[in-house]
Amino acid sequence: MVARGACYDPATMKKHLAAIVFVAGCLLLIADRVAWASVSQWREDQALSMWLGSHFFSQPTPVGLLNSVGIPNPNGIAIVGLLLSPLPGLFAVSIFLGCVSAAAAFVVVVPERKELRRMWPALVVLWSSIHLRGLGVELWGQWLMIPMDLLFIAASVAYLRRPRLVHWGIVGVLIFAAPAIYLAGLVNAVVFAMVWIAVVLYAKLRLRREVTFRWFHVAATLLPIAVTAFFVTWLPYLRVVSMQGVVHRVGLPFGQRLKESFLALVTMPAALGDLLRCGLAPLLQADDIVRPAAFALAALSGLAASIQVIVLAVAAVLVIKRKHANGSGLEASVIAALLIVLSFPLSPLLGGFLWHRGERLDQSIQFLPLLLLILFSVPLSIDHAMVRRTTIVLVVLFGVTSTMAGLIVVNDHLQYRGPILSQADVPLIQKTAAVRWIANDWRARSHSRPVPVAYELVGIWRFLPAYGKLVSRWYPGQMSIGRAFDYELLRQYGLANAYEGLVDRPNQQARYVVSYAFMPPPSYVSANASEHLFGRLRVSVQERR
Repeated sequence: MVARGACYDPATMKKHLAAIVFVAGCLLLIADRVAWASVSQWREDQALSMWLGSHFFSQPTPVGLLNSVGIPNPNGIAIVGLLLSPLPGLFAVSIFLGCVSAAAAFVVVVPERKELRRMWPALVVLWSSIHLRGLGVELWGQWLMIPMDLLFIAASVAYLRRPRLVHWGIVGVLIFAAPAIYLAGLVNAVVFAMVWIAVVLYAKLRLRREVTFRWFHVAATLLPIAVTAFFVTWLPYLRVVSMQGVVHRVGLPFGQRLKESFLALVTMPAALGDLLRCGLAPLLQADDIVRPAAFALAALSGLAASIQVIVLAVAAVLVIKRKHANGSGLEASVIAALLIVLSFPLSPLLGGFLWHRGERLDQSIQFLPLLLLILFSVPLSIDHAMVRRTTIVLVVLFGVTSTMAGLIVVNDHLQYRGPILSQADVPLIQKTAAVRWIANDWRARSHSRPVPVAYELVGIWRFLPAYGKLVSRWYPGQMSIGRAFDYELLRQYGLANAYEGLVDRPNQQARYVVSYAFMPPPSYVSANASEHLFGRLRVSVQERR
């Protein structure tokens, strides 16, 4: 029997309250990712990755998309599309990707349930970070490196605590997946391998962690992963892409790359400071549509993170003086620091971009979550009241300002009806609404599966038609304007565009013409065509000629 009043035990009530707060936080996080999914871009690049994934077994898929220097990436992004293709549509894919990034942050910060009480402020920082929220819902190869980095740290920390064979499998998949998804991910793969060797040796020699498996088991775990990666990704890739041509286009001569590698190591603190103060960049939604208040709030969150650098310095001094500290936050932070310190000089050495000079912020932004992890986890791991209280105050400032900035960005893009066309394009929710209307209207009029739809949506992406012809070398006609709309038509409604397989489409013959509502209709649309508006999109309906 339970004694009277036991249900009012303060400790039990405190646990229940903590559980309620955590569940409420998770629900708010999911709602936030839904909001960001509604304004995700989903132009031709991301949509083609999903299209290739959904057709992975019905057509040869030797490569992915072309990178910024014209080299095709391997087919890893198409494999990601394959794994995501069971989801009902692009909106669901965005929500899922956002939740995956959040889950990766959780397993890094809270490797064990008992540590949630101590480390929850660091989790708040990562979950509220506008970059992890805004970038996490888009299917870009470079942004997939963010959850991969976090998962690597989580696997490494778990191995340090209790070595298991499954950790080798997880790390092996990450090492082979990084360059397969994105060629620049070769840097991630090499750094993962280097840090993992250090983790294994440290666990064996310094921590004396006992393992229940032998090296034969490790080889048996990694070999199938390597063989699968070779036959599924690299063998098809090498058959159609000249590695000599890839090496020839890596950029600077080796001597210059060596010099830039050294400079990257020396100037890394300044580059990391720029990451903390990068504001809303490189979000696609950071443009003139957004009110200045969002930029001001983002700057305040960057200021909070910058001040936390001082708190981190104090915490580091306490660690050196051997003050008692919780291990998980320190372990994750050390591994995150190794990833950053090794990646910056390794990128130019391998022919990648010069992140220390500000090149390709869309790549180097992957290190911002790791930097935030270090800044806030180390002080929280120190048993020092003033350090912890100061950190929590800065966590609140960072979390509130970053969250509010994100809400303003999302709201402004959903509400905007003006003439500015930015890199964010129009919100995904407006695209899916237009597709839904077209599908329902066509089904009411015809039993035919092919739908004659034209897309006048080149906008500021003038390079897309030529780019589509380049991609047609491997995927004839599949890199066409409006690929996201065609994917939704097929995935959700089982309808195919009547002009599928053509980059240059006979748009004048289409019944449905999708264009920007803030621009004049295409000249070939008949004067008596009916118009239907979906946010900033217009669907013109005309009788087929």
